[in-house]
Amino acid sequence: MRAVWLLLGVAGIAALAALLVRTSRERERTQLAEVAASVVAAAHPGWTVQRKGPLELDVKNGSTSAVVRLDNAVEEAAGDDERFRSLVEETAQNLADAFDEGTATSFESIRQRLRPVLVPVSFADAQGLARRPFAGDVVETFVLDSPRRMTYVTKDQPPQWKVGLDVLHEQGVASLWQTAKADHFEPAAHAGGGAGTLAVVDTGDNYAAALLLVPAVRDALAKVLGVPYTAAVPNRDTLLACSGDYSAAAFASAVKDAFAKGGYPISSQVFRVEGDRVTPAP
Repeated sequence: MRAVWLLLGVAGIAALAALLVRTSRERERTQLAEVAASVVAAAHPGWTVQRKGPLELDVKNGSTSAVVRLDNAVEEAAGDDERFRSLVEETAQNLADAFDEGTATSFESIRQRLRPVLVPVSFADAQGLARRPFAGDVVETFVLDSPRRMTYVTKDQPPQWKVGLDVLHEQGVASLWQTAKADHFEPAAHAGGGAGTLAVVDTGDNYAAALLLVPAVRDALAKVLGVPYTAAVPNRDTLLACSGDYSAAAFASAVKDAFAKGGYPISSQVFRVEGDRVTPAP
């Protein structure tokens, strides 16, 4: 064993140590997912529960399925096993409520609860969600909002409601803006370390990124930042934007950091916004 360590050298030992730390972290995430799967299965024996990813569960109840993401529970529990189990049980109950709700029978029955959200195109496709193009690797999908949960609209539901995706978009955006106005929406602008201005939108209601879909919000940002401006939706709860004279490198770094550290990541891509046009930044 001594000869092996000597052959590895200092760099090799450091690389091996990093590998062991990464392997340990991955093992811990897998174990947490397995604990969560057992908790959900025990509470709801009629469900089929499988581990989908390091911190994801694929849950099926008859012909209805859902993906449970455990990132927030892990972060909130902060190593407390009992707290983690409690959070998983709460999530499972929310999911049970959604399953019990069943498929909405008409557009009128869900109109007021409809909200648009932005997600990675890969997520929308994997979950079979109703979606509209947005920009780059991000698409617009829809959820039914409730006090304890949000339920994604699948691609087979709009035909059942006899409405198109443009109708969902218009209704969802109108409802989202009504909520934002009620909360006195105003982008928080910060002067950069050099030239330019950075605006941060964090509403705390799970819809900060989706606000980039709202024309009135884009106009409000334009008044602060000028036209065109740059924007990004790194995660569900964060919308970042900056003026044209703000450091592109600093903005890209902030976006990547929020994408890596925030819950429910969307995209590290940067977009150019000019009126109603949102396109990938060159």
